[in-house]
This record gives sequence, C-alpha cells and structure tokens, in this order.
Amino acid sequence: HRLVYASCSIYSLSCNRVFFFKQFNKELSQLIAMATQLKPPKPLPRKKSNEFSERAKQKKDSLQKEARRRSRSRGGYDCEYIEQPPKYLQSECPICLVVLRDPHQVSCCGNSFCGVCIELVQASSSPCPTCKNDSFSAFQDKRLQRSLYAFRVRCPHAKEGCQWTGELGELGKHLNERP
Repeated sequence: HRLVYASCSIYSLSCNRVFFFKQFNKELSQLIAMATQLKPPKPLPRKKSNEFSERAKQKKDSLQKEARRRSRSRGGYDCEYIEQPPKYLQSECPICLVVLRDPHQVSCCGNSFCGVCIELVQASSSPCPTCKNDSFSAFQDKRLQRSLYAFRVRCPHAKEGCQWTGELGELGKHLNERP
C-alpha cells in the first residue's frame, strides 16, 4: 500500500515538473517573441555636448573665414614654391592653409601659424587650433622665418601674367610695388 502511494507521489511530482517546464518554456518563448518585435530604444539626445560641438565648430569656421579674409591682405602668402621646402619644415599655416607669413610658434605644441592668424585666435580667447590647449602664448619664430624666406616662389598673380620669381622674403616688397 505504501509502495503504491510512494509511486503515485513520485509520478505526481514528475508530472508537476513536466508541467512546470512546459509552462516555463511557453512563457520563455512568448518573451522571446515579444523581445524580437520590440524596437531598440532611441538614444537620449545629448543636447549639451552637441550644442557645444556645434558652437565650437561654428567658432572655428568663423575664425578660419576671418583668417582667410585677412590673409589676402596681411595673413599668409598665397603663392607657389619653385623649390619645395623639406617636409620637416612647416611651411603652411594650419589656419589659413597658405604659406606662413610672419611665422609665430605657440608654446603648447610648438606648431607655427601666421602672425595674424594666431592673433585672431588669441583675441577670441579660443584654444590652440592644433592641440586644443586653453592656455598658450605665441612668439615670433625667426629661425623658421629665415629658413622659409630663402626658398624661391612665384608671384601669387602668376596666373594673371606676372612673371616675377624670387625669394619668399622678397614677395611682400614685390606685392607692395605691383600696381
């Protein structure tokens, strides 16, 4: 009698377990089906950093435009080298993207810029254009100026028929004399 009762209890437990696992599998498959139908949540908008990066980009663009505008009269030289300076010698301003005029070196990263271009950056209290350091000073780089001003260049107006070629250091004088 006890044996029959014990075997029924075991059978009952095993049936409960089977039912439980069937129910669990059913609920799990429903959850999986629901999860596959769900769309991933949208990321939260990052207003502050996006606004900051947009403002920084606009400020950088306006500085570059202003530097380019001023470079036509006082910034870098928009000329072509006859003999290219060596690659290790920085000859182009990272701001106005033309040949350095009155090169100034910054204290933070050692890069050189046109005197006018870096003055614009400092006047607007912006960070260094290349390394983004907030505090830096700029000083005239006479060694770079001597090196660059010895290379031969064509006049920026060569496309308009000017035949002048000479050292970069003499280009300013030529442009002032040119009608």
